[in-house]
Amino acid sequence: MNFSMEESGYNVKKYTFENGPAIDESLVEWLDAEVNNRLIQLPVEVHSGPLGVEATFLRSGDTDIEIDLDTTGLTLDLSMYLNPICDSYPCKVWMEGVWGALISDYSEQLVPIFAVSKVVGIAEAQDISIRLLKM
Repeated sequence: MNFSMEESGYNVKKYTFENGPAIDESLVEWLDAEVNNRLIQLPVEVHSGPLGVEATFLRSGDTDIEIDLDTTGLTLDLSMYLNPICDSYPCKVWMEGVWGALISDYSEQLVPIFAVSKVVGIAEAQDISIRLLKM
């Protein structure tokens, strides 16, 4: 028997995202000042090695912004979400979450933190803007 969550009586909320600013050297400052726990989607370039994820970046043209991922909001290890969709690395994927850490105190952290709650899917090379939850 197949049925959707809507058919089963669950209240399934659907979110709509709109294009936000492009990835450039001012993006981190903009995110720090403007998003305030707003749900966002980022096109994250993931680099993997023998021990898992080694580095993650927001990239556009000559702009490379290294970020750290707080994956405490995921139910499984990040690699479990990436393995089915990434054929090789680096792999660019849309990730959904909030800007900043969820739990840990990263006050001394030099690299910006993105708290991931969902891996949305593969991002294309031309995906160079973030997405913001439509208010």
